[in-house]
Amino acid sequence: MVEISVQIGYESHTLSVSSEEWNLIKSGKPFEKILESYYEGESFTYEFNFNSDPENNLIVNYYGADLDRGEGYIGSIEGAKIEFLD
Repeated sequence: MVEISVQIGYESHTLSVSSEEWNLIKSGKPFEKILESYYEGESFTYEFNFNSDPENNLIVNYYGADLDRGEGYIGSIEGAKIEFLD
């Protein structure tokens, strides 16, 4: 298991991926996974998109119940906090 954490606003959001998913991400193939989480007490969906943009290999978009949308993180995987749990 690998945990990938990014800072969005003043809160950190952590996505867990399996070893197989991590190997796919590191291979450079596009990969997307959804995280259901909260920000300031409100429920949000976070879309972690890996390797879909040649300049930024990690993009996290979010949207809330009221369809409030935004870009939470745009950058590199290396800029995120990566923790290996296995």
